[in-house]
Amino acid sequence: MFSLKKVLAGAFGAGLVIAIVSLPASPAMAAVSACHPATQSFPQPCISTTGTGLYIGTLSGWGNNTTLISYQHVHIELYGPNGLIKNCPEFNLSPGYSTPVCSWSPNHNEPAGTYGQTIWLQTGTNSYRSLSSITVGVHS
Repeated sequence: MFSLKKVLAGAFGAGLVIAIVSLPASPAMAAVSACHPATQSFPQPCISTTGTGLYIGTLSGWGNNTTLISYQHVHIELYGPNGLIKNCPEFNLSPGYSTPVCSWSPNHNEPAGTYGQTIWLQTGTNSYRSLSSITVGVHS
């Protein structure tokens, strides 16, 4: 599988710009759904959660390709405070299209912390570059 720390370290070491947005969640909120503002440089990441407090019904991530770039060998990774939750299947992303939705449905209390999704581009054998990310805070 993919090592988030290894890939991020390589991305930051190479001086790549990564679009990251963090959204707060309040204990009274039943759901959060948001997208990072669209750019012409990277796919627009989106995230959705359902639940209240530490209870997570679902966590979903997807993206919208608002660029004029076609991306080959892309996948979405869901992660939480304990690291990798799920890597979804690879796909190709054409300009003006949205990614498949990557979902996880634990339907129970999960650890408090930051949950998110990253859109990854395969750049070689076992080599990946983050295109964009978005996160949401889960707490009691």
